Amino acid sequence: MRTESLEINTWQLLVPSAVSVSCLVPLMVWFGVYKEITRFSGSSTFFSILKAFVVYIPVFAFIVTFVSLSSVPRSVGLLQPIILIGLVLNARLVVRGLNRPSATSAKNKQKKVIIYGAGQAGRQLANAIKQVHGVRVFALFDEDVELINKRINGIRVLDPTQLEKTLAEHDIDVILLSTNTMDFKRKTFLVEAAVRNGVPIQVLPGIQKLLNDPINLERLKDIEIDDLLGREPMKPDPSKLQENVSNKVVLISGAGGSIGSELVIQLAKLGPKKLVLLESSEFALYTLVSKTSKISGIDSVEIEPVLGSICDREAMFALLASIRPDTVFHAAALNMFIL
Repeated sequence: MRTESLEINTWQLLVPSAVSVSCLVPLMVWFGVYKEITRFSGSSTFFSILKAFVVYIPVFAFIVTFVSLSSVPRSVGLLQPIILIGLVLNARLVVRGLNRPSATSAKNKQKKVIIYGAGQAGRQLANAIKQVHGVRVFALFDEDVELINKRINGIRVLDPTQLEKTLAEHDIDVILLSTNTMDFKRKTFLVEAAVRNGVPIQVLPGIQKLLNDPINLERLKDIEIDDLLGREPMKPDPSKLQENVSNKVVLISGAGGSIGSELVIQLAKLGPKKLVLLESSEFALYTLVSKTSKISGIDSVEIEPVLGSICDREAMFALLASIRPDTVFHAAALNMFIL
C-alpha cells in the first residue's frame, strides 16, 4: 500500500485503530457478542458478529476513505474490516475447537453412542452431546437417501442396513433413538439388532413433550414397551371389564405364564364367580395358586386349577362343556391354536 511519503507519523497511524475500536466495540456490545461464552460459540454467535460488521464496515470505510487522514491509504477502509472479521471469527473457532471434549479427551476413553434419526431432534441431540465430556457421537443413522454417506456437523450419516455391522465392529455403548415416528417393523429391527449385540437403547420423549423445552441428555430415558407401539397405549375400560367378568365364570388359558398370571391377579379383583386356571406346567400352576391365595378379597372367588394343554382338542372340548365359561382369556404361549 502506498502512502505517497516515506515519512510515517505514528499518531496518524494510530487514528484508524482508534476509529476501529471506537466503532466496533460498542457494536459488538450492542449485538450481544460479548455475552456469548466463546467455547460454546455457535451459529447465533457468528450471526451476531456478522451483524456488527455489517454496520461497522460502511462506517469505518466512510471515515477512512472519505475523511482525509494523512499517511493512511484509502484502501485500508476496505481491507482492514475484511482482515479483522476473519481474525475475530477464526479466534472464536480456535477457542471452541480447543475446548471441545473430543479435542481434550483420548478417543479410546470416550463413551461411543450412535443416534438413530438425523432429523431436527437428532441434530439437536448430537449438538448437546458435543458439550458433554467423555461422550462422542460415532454416527447418525437415517433412511433419507439424501443424507446417507453425508456429514452433519462433522458426523457421518449411515444407512440403517449398516447398523448391525457398526454395533459388532465398533464397540458402541448405547443407541439413542431420536424419533418415535418409526413403524413397528423398523423398531423391531432396531431392538433386535441392539439385543443381539448387547447394546442398550435410550429414547427421547414424544415431540409434544419437547415443544417448550430444549433437547438435552437429561431427557433421554430407557426404551419401554410403550415406545415400540407406535401409538398411545390403550387404557382398559372398567365398565367393559365388569360386564364380562363380574359374577361370571372365567377361563384363563396359559394362566401360569407371565401374561396369564397377571391376568389372574387383575381379574380376581373384579369379583368373578369362578376363575378356571388352565396351565400345562404343574409347577407353574402350583406357584400361581399359591400366589392367588394371597390376593385381598380372593376368598369370595372360586378358584379351579386345571392341568392340561390347549393342544389336547378332546380335553379342551370336555373342559368347556363341563365348566361352560362366560368369558375366555386366551393367554397360552401357543396362542395361534384356536380353542
